[in-house]
Amino acid sequence: MFSLRRRREKILPQKFLGEPMWDLLLHLFERTANDHPVSITKASYAAHVPPTTALRAISVMENEGYLVRTKPCANSRNVQLRLTDNAMEAMCSYLQSSDPPRLYTEALVHRIGGVGVA
Repeated sequence: MFSLRRRREKILPQKFLGEPMWDLLLHLFERTANDHPVSITKASYAAHVPPTTALRAISVMENEGYLVRTKPCANSRNVQLRLTDNAMEAMCSYLQSSDPPRLYTEALVHRIGGVGVA
């Protein structure tokens, strides 16, 4: 576990490795890889944190270029979250160097197959 954590630290910014940031990153990776954007509310549930805590983490991830907010239509108030291509590549790199659980393996295979990330 320590060696996996050290690999993770080499690939991703340190501030993304604590909770709830890591939980959000894992959830958004799986959802983005399968082309399913996530609402802020669902992201906060997935990370088991209050929406205000999730919003702070989401803002950091967005400012660092790891996350984008989109709206399904122009007049929608519903905001959807997706990881950026750079974030997806970083997560793919980390997961390829580890032994991820099946859910993330499937997301990784989907991402590699769909986009050609090595």
